[in-house]
Amino acid sequence: TGFESKDKVSKLPSELGMGWAGEAFEKGKAAMVFEGGWLPADLNNNFKSVNYGVVQMPKGTAAKSNLIFTVSYSISAKTKNPNAAWALTNYLTGSENQAKVLKAGFALPTRQALASQITNPNSKAIFDGAPYGKPFNYASANTGKVNDEINKALESVMLGKSTVKDALDKLATTIKPLLQ
Repeated sequence: TGFESKDKVSKLPSELGMGWAGEAFEKGKAAMVFEGGWLPADLNNNFKSVNYGVVQMPKGTAAKSNLIFTVSYSISAKTKNPNAAWALTNYLTGSENQAKVLKAGFALPTRQALASQITNPNSKAIFDGAPYGKPFNYASANTGKVNDEINKALESVMLGKSTVKDALDKLATTIKPLLQ
């Protein structure tokens, strides 16, 4: 938190007129950001002149950690077409399609066996962080609201407007009903 309030070497995306950290990086307003596999994919497609690299998150005081985002291939128990749903899920999670996912670099593939096929060092850094990653697990109809509240809490700490404890206490009270 001292990068923003004490050392003055970091800015929040909102302070730069950007909607998110990836946008600030893409537009040359940030030298480094903490983002996911979607950023390299976006850079490769829309910001080809940006020279960048991807590394794993640095180890914290306790251990390595990361947040894993991916896609969910799920079949409703109430589907009217269970065989077609299974065929689609089987195709989407199959080796052939997941090799395309890996090549695109947008998300972690569902197949660990594909690790040997990684040729892009940026994809490798993302894939190598998976074993110690923690899954994103608060997806719900209120995910956007929860994310907004988390961002507000982080921002209040980063700007020195709140202590970590106070921000987390307020956040817990605010998002508890959104997660039920």
